[in-house]
Amino acid sequence: MSLKSFAVTVAFILLCGFGICAAEDFVPFRGVVISDGIHIRSDSTVTAPVICDVGKGDSLEVLAQLYEWYRVKLPRMAPSFVRKDLVAKEAGSTAKIIKERVNVRLEPNESSPIIGRAVKGEEINIVADAQGWYKIEPVAKSSGWIHRRFVQKAVQPAPAEPAPLTQRETKETQKESSGTPEKLDGRSFSVEGIVRPQGIFFNRKATHKIVDSSGNEYLLRCNKQTLNQFNNYRVRLSGILRTLPGYTHPLIEVKKIEYLE
Repeated sequence: MSLKSFAVTVAFILLCGFGICAAEDFVPFRGVVISDGIHIRSDSTVTAPVICDVGKGDSLEVLAQLYEWYRVKLPRMAPSFVRKDLVAKEAGSTAKIIKERVNVRLEPNESSPIIGRAVKGEEINIVADAQGWYKIEPVAKSSGWIHRRFVQKAVQPAPAEPAPLTQRETKETQKESSGTPEKLDGRSFSVEGIVRPQGIFFNRKATHKIVDSSGNEYLLRCNKQTLNQFNNYRVRLSGILRTLPGYTHPLIEVKKIEYLE
């Protein structure tokens, strides 16, 4: 190998190593758009197809960074299309994915850029019929790219100090917390937290759990492959709360799950 070739190879390795370190150090955050008419694109180049536009003051979830570009979660109004034969339509505008991994595209054709992926069992919301395709709201794992100079980190307001409970409220809280588990069974419930795999053990009732910010744990009953897509991610989910005899933690029959970061 010539000296010139060796130098180029070393430079390439160092550049790749720097890129990997930068990606590993990145922490997702909530960003705010600082200009009007800014494009979110399907790739991190100025020639990539435009998915949608955002304006000054719009809030975006920034998921990753590649050089001068941010990968962001697509806003709700972003166009997204999925083939009809890959979903099963349910009541109203709701449908479910029926294949293992389904590409979500920018336009209703197979040559259009892929802007997201859905998994078997995932619920989607249909916006319109497009012949052999459905136009849908962006799925949990949909993203695009925006130049970083148009986004700044949102300033998080300091949390307000909670007002002390009155004597009556304190008694009511104690009374509710001391109720029997049967009184909680079957009620609608929602929670935000980190999805974790439950591990392998005999006769388990659930493959996953969610841990909220206070450390409370809830077992999750849902399609295992769907939940695997959210492992170690923060999500918001809703469903029906159940109590299980002999189990310390309650179980949630998951009806809806939303990726938060």
